[in-house]
Amino acid sequence: MPVKLAPQPFSVLAMLVLRRGELVTRDEIRTELWGDGTIVEFDQGLNYCIRQIRLILDDDAREPRFIETVPKRGYRFMVPVTSEPSEPVAAVASESTDRPRAINRREFGLAALGGVSAIGAAFIWKSQMQSPRPVVHLDEETSNLYVEAVHYGDLWEGPSLGKSIEVFHEVIRRAPEFPQAHAGLSIVLAQYSAEGKELPESESEARQALRLDPTLASAHTALAHCCWHQWRWEEADGEFRKALGYDREDAVSHQLYGMYLAALGRTEEAVYHGVRATKIEPASALKSSSLAKVYYETRQFELALKQEKKTLELAPGFKQSYGRLARLYARIGTSAEAEEAFRDSRFSANFSPMTRAAWLARNGRRQEAQIMLDEFRNRPDANLGTTPYAVAAAALGDLSTAFEALNRAVDRHAGDIIWVKSNPELDLLRPDPRFARVLARVNLS
Repeated sequence: MPVKLAPQPFSVLAMLVLRRGELVTRDEIRTELWGDGTIVEFDQGLNYCIRQIRLILDDDAREPRFIETVPKRGYRFMVPVTSEPSEPVAAVASESTDRPRAINRREFGLAALGGVSAIGAAFIWKSQMQSPRPVVHLDEETSNLYVEAVHYGDLWEGPSLGKSIEVFHEVIRRAPEFPQAHAGLSIVLAQYSAEGKELPESESEARQALRLDPTLASAHTALAHCCWHQWRWEEADGEFRKALGYDREDAVSHQLYGMYLAALGRTEEAVYHGVRATKIEPASALKSSSLAKVYYETRQFELALKQEKKTLELAPGFKQSYGRLARLYARIGTSAEAEEAFRDSRFSANFSPMTRAAWLARNGRRQEAQIMLDEFRNRPDANLGTTPYAVAAAALGDLSTAFEALNRAVDRHAGDIIWVKSNPELDLLRPDPRFARVLARVNLS
């Protein structure tokens, strides 16, 4: 039966089938499909192609029936191929400048493989095989800059995100046709945007990545991430699905989709994608902490605590984890653990003082909480349109002030407002009819 396979894995499969029984080296595949120059993440790209091929053939790398892996050398298509009767078929449209012509299945050896039609989309041009997606050659310095930009982006905190944006811009200046850089910049811009100011540029970069390569998973994920931050929920969902349709093993797509689903309260799906991201990149502190965020937003607090502790084992200085750990200790820890976390500078630098005020109010220390709230409110630089301020006011029973703060947060497009539907700290406000009106303002029912 016909099956779908993205252009790049298809081209690798076609090359293996054409040389069935022979060892096809990784260098030969690189030269044939990617070109002679250095390309970022070639090994990862080829490994992805082989995984996708094995998936559609129901092949197992440990006990292969179709594709043999020759360690450190390449791959061999193992089974005989019998061609179907030679009959011309129309070539599909291509962006190649070569003139289209009719080709037949025999020419490409596209036929029954052990009784299974392995290549359903058999109507291609030779020229499509030669260049399944844009090939961008990066010099060593530009390649290193790209890796640096990704690294800073993965730290997910203000100064590092700013540095990531700066370096991504330099990569794009040097290699404007490199779609991964546009997609990476888009994701970082959306994450960095505190009040929506960077979101137009984020969307522009995502769409540029898609123009350069419509099949790039990270480009669809970048657009999905930007749409999510703009409260375009259905559009975001569609782009996340497209991303995973092109690459089921893209860790960033799973990570961000899991968080998006958690924000909507779709617990089972959210956990699946969050866990999948950590399986693909088990050493990533960001993927680990993002899974903890999924657990937290879906009210699985013990799992969230365990996951954040694991994150800090992977990266002891990962700042995102400390703020969430303080919230977790305040919710499920002992009073001593919470108090210690709130006073520890590693924690306190990563959450609003209003988080501690809310905890004090919930634990019968209302006078201390009120003093903190008043002191915060009287500061010249106080931002009274934040979720933590709303939470603290709610904990003290001042629901009018809480909703005023929450609506101000929506007005200024606060970055954390994307979590308004799921945030456990807002549970005191949910029974109030005014909460439904806040949700409607961010396009949530």
